[in-house]
Amino acid sequence: MPIQHPEDQPLPSFLECDSVALAMKDVSYSYPDGHRAIKDICLEIGVCEKVALVGPNGAGKSTLMLQLNGIYQGEGEIQIMDLPLTEDNLPLIRSRIGMVFQNPDDQLFSPTVFEDVAFGPLHMGLEEEEIHERVESALGQVGMSEYADRLSYHLSLGEKKRIAIATVLSMQPDILVFDEPTSGLDPRARRSLIEFMEEMELTMFVSSHDMLFVEEVFPRMVIMDQGKIVADGPTQELMADQTLLQAHGLEKPLT
Repeated sequence: MPIQHPEDQPLPSFLECDSVALAMKDVSYSYPDGHRAIKDICLEIGVCEKVALVGPNGAGKSTLMLQLNGIYQGEGEIQIMDLPLTEDNLPLIRSRIGMVFQNPDDQLFSPTVFEDVAFGPLHMGLEEEEIHERVESALGQVGMSEYADRLSYHLSLGEKKRIAIATVLSMQPDILVFDEPTSGLDPRARRSLIEFMEEMELTMFVSSHDMLFVEEVFPRMVIMDQGKIVADGPTQELMADQTLLQAHGLEKPLT
């Protein structure tokens, strides 16, 4: 049976390894107007685990993710690879958790692809040789090695998304966080991105409305609604509970 959690009980972990990559305890956030966007979130994700975060619009998914690298700062405790999320630790936290936004233009602002991918390592104070090595490695990982001298704003959406991922990979993070990675992609670009994410051996926490993508790539699924986690368990089990999905504005994908 799918695992659902009453509001007054903490969420158990579904870790498939001994190490915790990301841990949240009683995490809440309210906007300046007083609206409480997320409430008492408790969650653990294991090293190299791939977890999908799903739910209707307004559930609080993006707000939750923006707490993970300190863009939003609310209440509760967050640890990234056993490092507490504090003001003093923010620079190190942001090098260990890579955030890939829904719109790649939010991350691509330099004249060339090389400069975009080199931006993070450059501001880490690395030597020029290591910066070049990191850029080459990151572009190679996303299959874009020949694009280093291209102008970022001339690329297709699918190409931009791959370059945005490379800008994060060049920082050599422990965790990748994606917000709607397949949004707006044509079928070929979507399939290419799915294959890339299946092959990557990194911890991933991914928000998506693409339930077919979730079912194919992520062994574990977390459902959010009205700022709370309402279910957390094996993706196939949760997908099989039509009543649960309908109650939270979701549908099992047609295969």
